[in-house]
Amino acid sequence: MDYAVMIQKGKMSDEPYVITVNCPDKTGLGCDICHIILDFRLYITRGASSPVYLLTFCSCDRRGLLHDVTQVLCELELTIQRVKVTTTPDDRVLDIFFITDHS
Repeated sequence: MDYAVMIQKGKMSDEPYVITVNCPDKTGLGCDICHIILDFRLYITRGASSPVYLLTFCSCDRRGLLHDVTQVLCELELTIQRVKVTTTPDDRVLDIFFITDHS
């Protein structure tokens, strides 16, 4: 799931709606959403518990590069949530790693 907004109505009439927003590519999205929610006089009962960090990796492409980078991240005890891999026509790579640190 890349981008999603889910709105779930409470099971009972007195339970709140649950709005889930997933957009890992925008820095500061959480703050933007919080401001909008508070502007409408709604309230926030729970937020994300673990931050996801973005690691952007640019380099010349070579065989095994993605493997080597993921191996180092795993050795550092980082959890890779997702990776976006882009190869340019001039044989360069731009990899974006979505990682969490649970130490």
